[in-house]
Amino acid sequence: MGFIFINSEVNPNHLNSANLQALHYPIVHTECPYLDEDESYADCSEIFERPKSDLNTLLQKEPGRIQKPPLTAERIESILDIIRRAKTIPPADKKKFGII
Repeated sequence: MGFIFINSEVNPNHLNSANLQALHYPIVHTECPYLDEDESYADCSEIFERPKSDLNTLLQKEPGRIQKPPLTAERIESILDIIRRAKTIPPADKKKFGII
């Protein structure tokens, strides 16, 4: 299973170019009130992989991690568009997770 992180800010030290910073999608608190910050960012510069069983185990232990409302389909598609354009993610990974 592939996933990305949602961070409370864009780290300019880690992502020191405008191109990398552009791979972050803003998510406002009003859309996702379970996020602690007024604005958070989906980091679309990298896809991480974990077995689906790890996610199932985590959610069984901590069901409060399931957050509602989820992002809208429009927001998810915007995030996927950024991932599709990201040169930092190999095309093979994008295919592996059904993004392209």
